Amino acid sequence: MSAVNLGNDEVWAQIRGNYALLTDIPKPETGYFYKDMVQVEGPVGTTKFKDDDLFVYNVIKLHKKSNIPTFTFKAIVPSPKDYFDLVGAFHSSAGVLKARIPYPKENDLEWKTGYCTAYDIEIARKLLDAFVINANGRQIKELVAIKAP
Repeated sequence: MSAVNLGNDEVWAQIRGNYALLTDIPKPETGYFYKDMVQVEGPVGTTKFKDDDLFVYNVIKLHKKSNIPTFTFKAIVPSPKDYFDLVGAFHSSAGVLKARIPYPKENDLEWKTGYCTAYDIEIARKLLDAFVINANGRQIKELVAIKAP
């Protein structure tokens, strides 16, 4: 695992030669999407992941666009356990479903912006709805598809 610098965001990626497969969900303003294949240069530095130093690469250009839709949403994720429940709800062996949201503190009742991927918005809505059912403090609103530029 390595990281790719997308200007105003840094995401995890698998590097092969001068190409990277984005394995994390980039922020929408970068113009990149989950599972995009990009051409990279580097490594240009390192970043920390737990106790490991990982190489960072700079993106040069898009090589192949992903066809996996990305959605944005607002959420209240009250605790670290809730965070792992949300991220886990989107985990799939096919690698299509994924969620990204800032890590919460305990008793965190702040609205945060999150991103998720799914085959379509109805699947994303079902997973987010299942996340909030029977759980104190969990809330979701404003699920919206992110359009490619």
